[in-house]
Amino acid sequence: MLKIIKSAISLFILSFCLVMMNPCLGQNSKSSKSSKSSKSKKKDQEEYHLIDHLWFGGGFNLQFYQASIGNGVVGNVFELGLSPLVGYKLNSWISVGPRLEFSYAGGRFDAAPDVWKYNAFNFGLGAFNRLKFLKYLFSHIEYSQISQSEIVGLSPDNKLETRRLWNEHFYAGLGYNAGGIFSYELYLMYDFLAPKESVDLPIQFRIGLTYRF
Repeated sequence: MLKIIKSAISLFILSFCLVMMNPCLGQNSKSSKSSKSSKSKKKDQEEYHLIDHLWFGGGFNLQFYQASIGNGVVGNVFELGLSPLVGYKLNSWISVGPRLEFSYAGGRFDAAPDVWKYNAFNFGLGAFNRLKFLKYLFSHIEYSQISQSEIVGLSPDNKLETRRLWNEHFYAGLGYNAGGIFSYELYLMYDFLAPKESVDLPIQFRIGLTYRF
């Protein structure tokens, strides 16, 4: 299943790169089917503007979960994230593009008289494919690799130990966009590559803003 997911992601990333490298693709296709003169075709190509095919967004996510540092000590951790993205419209209802992710995680673990605090910054890069349907609804598929800090446990000198790993994520879900030039959106995602032993929940709720979507 993992190979299938990676293959699908690779295909739509390749499609996105080809479209970006040849911005006149859509114009050429239309011109070849029409009886316009070569002068008209050239004019159509010159009138192509990349910005007309782009939309911009910024997502927010908030997660709460429990984590253990060993010896029966469990604490609550929250994670707040920001994820800017840029979409390229292949047509009026399909778009692809890159997405960045930055997040902060913080937590507190108590085992009187000891207290351990957890603070970490995570970052990553991914690509997405979005399908708009029923005017205000959309499906969202996304593959990303994130550098994340993970709690290991307590060291021999009773200090909190962490390690940094690169983790793969494959999200799929549905969302609602209010429509208009400037708009807000809500969507719920499920991570199909979430490891079973991870303390992170495989479900992620995102709130975002969009421009020209």
